[in-house]
Amino acid sequence: MKKKQLLTVLTLCIVLVGLCGGYFLINQYQSKKEKAESQEEEETVLYSLKEDEITKLHYVNEKADITLVKEQDEWKLQDDKSFPVEQSVIENMVQTAASVSATRMITKDCEDLSEYALEKPVLQIELTDKDGNQQQIAYGMESAAAEGCYAYAGDKKKIYVVPSNATTEFDYSKSELMQLPELPEINAEYVTSYQVESKGKTTFCAVYDKENAKYKDIYGWDITSPYSQTVAGDTDGLQNAFSGITALSFSEGVSYKADKKELKQYGLSSPAYTVKVKYYTVDSDDEEDTAETETEVDEKDKKYHTLTLRIGAQDDTQENYYVQMEKDAGIYLLPSETVESIAKIDAFQCAYRVPCPADTETLQQISLKYQNKNYTMLLSKKAEKDGDETEYAYTAKINGKKVDDEKFRTAYEALGEIEYSSEIKKNVKDNTPVAVLRFTNDGKKSTVKFLPYDGVNFYRVDVDGVCQFLAEKNTVDYALENLISVK
Repeated sequence: MKKKQLLTVLTLCIVLVGLCGGYFLINQYQSKKEKAESQEEEETVLYSLKEDEITKLHYVNEKADITLVKEQDEWKLQDDKSFPVEQSVIENMVQTAASVSATRMITKDCEDLSEYALEKPVLQIELTDKDGNQQQIAYGMESAAAEGCYAYAGDKKKIYVVPSNATTEFDYSKSELMQLPELPEINAEYVTSYQVESKGKTTFCAVYDKENAKYKDIYGWDITSPYSQTVAGDTDGLQNAFSGITALSFSEGVSYKADKKELKQYGLSSPAYTVKVKYYTVDSDDEEDTAETETEVDEKDKKYHTLTLRIGAQDDTQENYYVQMEKDAGIYLLPSETVESIAKIDAFQCAYRVPCPADTETLQQISLKYQNKNYTMLLSKKAEKDGDETEYAYTAKINGKKVDDEKFRTAYEALGEIEYSSEIKKNVKDNTPVAVLRFTNDGKKSTVKFLPYDGVNFYRVDVDGVCQFLAEKNTVDYALENLISVK
């Protein structure tokens, strides 16, 4: 019995040793196999050329069939050497295609290229160096599982997996290779004139002239269109409207030397809009030290420019407009959102919207006709020294009677809360004023009339004969009632 047990133990030991040995051999085999597979999957150089020696590049994609040649370190289209090629794009292409390595081989004997979308490649590239050496590669289907693109380099039987970045670098049509002109960087604060025409009719025009503008005493901006009368412009509103012109850039080229046929084709023989901007730049060696506001910049440091953009039709996607710059024969694309921001200006948002001067520091006299009564209001001030500080004692009178000067000034300043709420949309025949205010501020006189409109919500506002806007009736009535009630 003991011998039998001993034999069993020995047998089990032998089996165990055998199993261990077998496991070791299998493990060794697997390790060698994985090592061999790993070696097979190491990158295989399909071809390699020196970037700086490549003189010809030919590529075909779904957008184009393009050949470029290098002459005197500059890439040019072979069939149109005047075409302005964006050099950096071609340099990236050459860098990508000069040397290609495969992560692994799929097959050495391909019988059906369609399995890899290589019967009609997504991209074909041919390179030629200065010595006449040529290399070709064709890209097919991209495979997430294979982590790359299927490709062959010359020999269609050998299919490899290669990085797919080339299909992105070469995704250009001829027009997309065009070098685009740089549009000027315009500081909104340095704009002096902004005009928009639509089909030959001026739809917006604002001009700055601090010395000669009709409204030089406000901000110096005159808005001459679209209103039938010139109105005062508001600096903040105008600069906000100009923000679209400050960072323009074309998205794509269309033609670098447009002919009459192309101008008509793209709607530029009769532009939808023409935007003309006059502005200045500051001639300064140290821009950081340059003042940012117009009043602080010396005239000698200013250099004046004009940018004119003719805007034609929208493209098929409706995402861009065809645009041409003055003195540039090219046609380019500008995003629709940008075009609308620079061409569809809301004039009302640019207008100065406070009709009544409401500064007690400059006020001398008001005469008010309201509710069939006349009021004459005077405000005088006397300087009083308190050490190094100067304080003012105010005297307010209404129809010759003294009133509380603080209450009067508060009520007067409340006139500044009357603002234009919208543009006048309909004609009203009744021009009998509801109220007439005549102001004298530092010797300058102005007249504000509130005229009937709808009898419920709004008054028309006439400022020195200019009547283009409405004000809320309740706000006006409250301010006037508050003013005449001061005791």
